[in-house]
Amino acid sequence: MSRDLNQNFCQLAAIVESAADAIVGISLENEIVTWNRGAEKIYGYSAPEAMGKSFATLVNPDATKSTSLELSDLETSGCTLAKHYRQDGQAIKVIVSVSPIQDLTGQVIGKSIIAKPLSHLTTWSEPQEELISIVSHELRTPLTSIRGALGLLLTGKLGALSPKGQRMLEIAVSNTERLLRLLNDLLDLQRLQVGQWFLQKKQCNLLNLMQEVTEVMQPLADRTGVKILVSQTPVFIEADPDRLFQLLVNLLSNAIKFSPTNSEISLSATLETELSQTVLVKVQDRGRGIPVDKLELIFESFQQVDPADAREKQGTGLGLAICRTIVQQHQGEIWVESQLGAGSTFYVRLPIA
Repeated sequence: MSRDLNQNFCQLAAIVESAADAIVGISLENEIVTWNRGAEKIYGYSAPEAMGKSFATLVNPDATKSTSLELSDLETSGCTLAKHYRQDGQAIKVIVSVSPIQDLTGQVIGKSIIAKPLSHLTTWSEPQEELISIVSHELRTPLTSIRGALGLLLTGKLGALSPKGQRMLEIAVSNTERLLRLLNDLLDLQRLQVGQWFLQKKQCNLLNLMQEVTEVMQPLADRTGVKILVSQTPVFIEADPDRLFQLLVNLLSNAIKFSPTNSEISLSATLETELSQTVLVKVQDRGRGIPVDKLELIFESFQQVDPADAREKQGTGLGLAICRTIVQQHQGEIWVESQLGAGSTFYVRLPIA
């Protein structure tokens, strides 16, 4: 039994070591502690040459940012497009994803970095289509396999684990699922922005959609002690029901996550016949509110009111960017009004046809 567990852990380690992507472990002091063969190939440094060095200065010798990382920097996860340099001085464009590394008590002890190079790009404005291919095939597929292997270990079918071992696997599964959510959101956003998803418009009842979304989100609301109130006025609109469903899920999910226990969230849709046949959808919460200087910024990719929300609320920073893109494809508009300490109201105005 113990041999089977060791064998599975060795297999997972082998997956990391043999991955084509650069997978790098960073300590709290920003020193490289692990450097796989993918990193050697992408950056040109051997493991002995990289170990103990600062990752930031190794891949960008001209970087002026301090190499010291604050604990808050390590507690958030993110994915971004970056420009790095190989040992021979060649500039490369990479997709970089960052996740915290936690010990058995949940304490952050470092971070893991996965870097995937983008090839055959002539300008920084051209990565969308190749990014979609990379995320969907070369990043998400192996990550899903790793998640499956971890899940199998977690079920105990390969043998019982010690409490510390169980906790270690739970942390690994949680972080893998978080990264998968990030990749899925990134894939959705890029597909929408480059027009790979065409709207399938048809007549749909917003009331039915809101009720379906509420049913899906009810377990999350129950866990956080939040009550969802839905207006009962039928409103019909010519739109893509799947994209509207995704829009409402993202807005309602955010409202639930940032609402205090025993509070209420209202979801409504109102026909605005006096404004050239439009419908106004509102999602109102009683959460902490949003600062004035963040009211526009939160609709950008990887932007959140508080960076710590990526860890505490399990967010990716892409949900509102996806909402905005969906609304824009429907020739509508989205905005938020908020008061600190009193809550926020998200508005979506859409044409009826």
